[in-house]
Amino acid sequence: MKRSLFIIIVLFVFISASAQSDMEVKFDAPATYFTQSIPLGNGRLGAMVFGNPNHERIVLNEKSMWSGGVQDPNRPDAYKYLPEIQKLLQQGHNKEAQGLLQQHFVCAGKGSGYGAGAHVKFGCYQILSDAFITWRDTTSSFTDYNRTLQIDKALATTAWKRNGIQYKEEVYVSAPQQVIIIRLSADKKHALNFDFYLNRKEDATFSAQKNTITMQGQLDGGDGDKGIKFAGFLKAIAPGGKVMVSGNALHVEGDKECIIIISAATDMNWPHVEIRGADPLPVAQKHVNLAAAISYNQLLKNHIKDFQSFFNRCTLKFNAPKNDSIVEMTTAQRLIRYANGNSDPALPALYFNFGRYLL
Repeated sequence: MKRSLFIIIVLFVFISASAQSDMEVKFDAPATYFTQSIPLGNGRLGAMVFGNPNHERIVLNEKSMWSGGVQDPNRPDAYKYLPEIQKLLQQGHNKEAQGLLQQHFVCAGKGSGYGAGAHVKFGCYQILSDAFITWRDTTSSFTDYNRTLQIDKALATTAWKRNGIQYKEEVYVSAPQQVIIIRLSADKKHALNFDFYLNRKEDATFSAQKNTITMQGQLDGGDGDKGIKFAGFLKAIAPGGKVMVSGNALHVEGDKECIIIISAATDMNWPHVEIRGADPLPVAQKHVNLAAAISYNQLLKNHIKDFQSFFNRCTLKFNAPKNDSIVEMTTAQRLIRYANGNSDPALPALYFNFGRYLL
């Protein structure tokens, strides 16, 4: 009996260590570049978390944020030139064939604007906005920093200490509630003291009221037309604390926790894009208000259950003895170690898990 219990304990320790090393992408510093941020999303809304304890940036996305507008770029007579192009290619006159191709087999109008499609009918994808969290007390530097993507939970966690206080930022994008959730917490009362605001360089206006921020705008439709309308809405909830308006920002003096709930929408009416959809602001407000009526623990539970219903359909494991030093390493350190020929059987599994996570 004792031997069986020992085997079970050893197996549990192995599985726990393996789960950490093949399900976590770890960093020991805030992101400096966009490609170092942690990606989160539910298929419609997205967030890229930089994890800066002084001036946090989270890039917000909504999948239908596309400028430009409806157009007919077809060239119905292009097929007439195909025989001549084929003949020139057969004769080895590639340059002449290329000239005809570029003259008659490109879309009518300005096309993609040679890669600058934001202000032509072709349009381009654009971010929704940046969300910024500026902490008030930054006179002391932060320590004990770590930033982690828990792949099997689609959860980004940034943790640090300042003046002996443990802080944590948790971010995830809920599919059941269609919102982005940011939870900021501390292990000491009255420790939260920060400003929260949204920013977009063009085509948007912002307003703050009570504990909410509203963003509204309209993208360039190209050729002087108006494009799709978009809206974002957020609500800050600080139990035991205060949320105050400061210009177009919110100033939060929280107790030990603050939850920020964000949603967004556009009036793109896919696939019937010729007809505009519903006003996007009420759609975003509805998602936020419904989520705000649910406890944080339940929101997180709903998110994880929904995400794992897809993610847990596939598992890849490589047997290996426990290695505490690997578990503590950042992902970048493990990659360098692996490239130098050292063993890390869980790293290919992590690579596989991260790839399907992104899908």
